[in-house]
Amino acid sequence: MLMLVMSIGFVGCSDDDDEPEAPKDAATAVAGNYVGKLEIIGYVDEPERAYVTLTRIASDAVTIKISCEAFDMDMSPVNLNVTKSGQSYSLKSESSKSISGNVVSNTLSVTFQNQAGYTYKFSGEKS
Repeated sequence: MLMLVMSIGFVGCSDDDDEPEAPKDAATAVAGNYVGKLEIIGYVDEPERAYVTLTRIASDAVTIKISCEAFDMDMSPVNLNVTKSGQSYSLKSESSKSISGNVVSNTLSVTFQNQAGYTYKFSGEKS
């Protein structure tokens, strides 16, 4: 009887119900790989599959790298500042490069301009 009582006590003390810890900073919260569609704004071409990687470089900064085979794009990493506002995160280039976006519920939206003056929009989910 004593063994039965002791085994029930051990089963009830399991730590399986622990909540996952929230990210400690904004950059950690948004860092990761995103898969989605890239389109050129103002053109009727269909959006193409693209990949974005956000890599944490500081508590409030990430690098962004965008790849899209259909548009022959393999963008060099660009530094972005990350700020949190409620449940969303804003991304803005540290330099004069025209790139900005936001992350809401693991969905990334980014708009940027290339050197030829075309404006692109990416929208995708964290994978």
